[in-house]
Amino acid sequence: MERIVVLDHGDFEKFDIDQLEELHQHLGQACADDVICRVLEELATLLSRVERCCREGRRRDMRKHVRILAQLAGQIGLPVVARVARDVMHCIDSEDLVALSATLERLVRTGERSLIEIWDLKDLPI
Repeated sequence: MERIVVLDHGDFEKFDIDQLEELHQHLGQACADDVICRVLEELATLLSRVERCCREGRRRDMRKHVRILAQLAGQIGLPVVARVARDVMHCIDSEDLVALSATLERLVRTGERSLIEIWDLKDLPI
């Protein structure tokens, strides 16, 4: 008997509120908002670079960008994006191109959805 599985692509996330509060307490409201906005811009740039490196077959550069993306996502409270980025690095390291393709698509999808959700937050001055 065949079984049909429907995959849920709703694995994007909201901010880790605790991480946000910690940033605001440590840096102050204005500085934390500025840091978050700058990191969001950098994450968007990195996602684009990662995709370009993949298309061009430059896995070493792709891994470098994904590593930075994982660190930045973790710093501003995006643990799912950070985890998927680490999964992409694992696929690069293991040279599993099929898994890399699927995991990279998940990173892009999750990253873009998360960025959109964050940009739409009302309390960030953008």
